[in-house]
Amino acid sequence: MKYQFVDYDPVGHRALDAWQGGDIYRFAMENGISEEWQYYLDADEYCAGVDTFCKVVLLDGRPVAVMIVFCNPDFPVGINPIIVDPTRTGQGHGSAILREFIENIDAILPFHSDMFDVVIDNENIASIKAFTKNGFTLARVHPDGDAGYYERRIFICSPNSGHSRSAS
Repeated sequence: MKYQFVDYDPVGHRALDAWQGGDIYRFAMENGISEEWQYYLDADEYCAGVDTFCKVVLLDGRPVAVMIVFCNPDFPVGINPIIVDPTRTGQGHGSAILREFIENIDAILPFHSDMFDVVIDNENIASIKAFTKNGFTLARVHPDGDAGYYERRIFICSPNSGHSRSAS
């Protein structure tokens, strides 16, 4: 793997809170990464390290992105959001990170999934491009019309069925 996915540490990854402003405020973690993650730690419906993860994505040992992931074997993996270091946006990291995450989910999370979901604000063109480039399709529009629900499903059929692996 080109990237390394490690658990977020609010002390060790304190520099990530400097990734504020611009698209981060508009589309993702308007209060900074540490406060966003603390919200999930404080909420009764999430259990950090069991069904909710904050992963820092490293490239050559340096943080290049951070992502919050929701997992449950009975539901698709929810990715919300992937935040790329503002000094590295537009360089293809978002698409590459997402591809590696999906391809290596067994090594990154404690279980396997072939189903992924994300909600993307309609104005977040960079995220829409990164996710659609990785096989996500628009499944439905949020009732307020401001966001889309994107999904990716990987179906594996038996070799004798005449069907091959497909993604949507």
